[in-house]
Amino acid sequence: MDKDFRKDIGREQAGERTAQQSSEAAKPVTSRERRANQMQRRIQEAARMLFTERGFDSVSMADIAKEAGCSPGNIYHYFPNKESLTLHMTTYVDDIYEGLEEEYLNDEQTPWREKLLDFISRSPRISVGDPVLYFCLSYGLKQPENGALKIKDERVWIRLLHELVHGCLEEGSIAEKYDEDEIVHDLVILHRGILFEWRIDEEAFDIEEKGRALGEILLHGLEE
Repeated sequence: MDKDFRKDIGREQAGERTAQQSSEAAKPVTSRERRANQMQRRIQEAARMLFTERGFDSVSMADIAKEAGCSPGNIYHYFPNKESLTLHMTTYVDDIYEGLEEEYLNDEQTPWREKLLDFISRSPRISVGDPVLYFCLSYGLKQPENGALKIKDERVWIRLLHELVHGCLEEGSIAEKYDEDEIVHDLVILHRGILFEWRIDEEAFDIEEKGRALGEILLHGLEE
């Protein structure tokens, strides 16, 4: 039954992605929209490169516009400031999480609990592996009113957490009395706590090992 459940989840997710892709493909994209998308990608790539080379504070919007090959007025048409631009740049990490999602959903042998622990271990490394992504986390803390760090179900990593926790509930490794949404919220807190303590301690501990160890403690408390 557990094996069949995993198959059903995989088929359901694959079907949803296929339907979404087909719908998007069927919708015609105008040449104007295509040029706008291309320009936004160029701006974001230019910003990523300059932030990595010089640091966020040393780069101006004019620098980014020059690197992207557009006018300063054009860049402000898409992004009102550097902070807004940087927050939009985090969506690329969804591609990484979609790869993990496919890996977990296609794996019919590994228990859901082990897959969840693997994700708890790997996701902090993903977050600190790119300076732009880590800046977004720091900026979101400084400016909480912009809502950048609010838990949003449309983000792939939140969806993936729900899928993994749901699998654990179905297989019984998490007791059914616990609420899926609350567990996901606790895991987000765990993830962010690890990230910032790792920075505070000047990277003094292995972030993946710490993630797995704390994940084991949390999940052990949810067994009964």
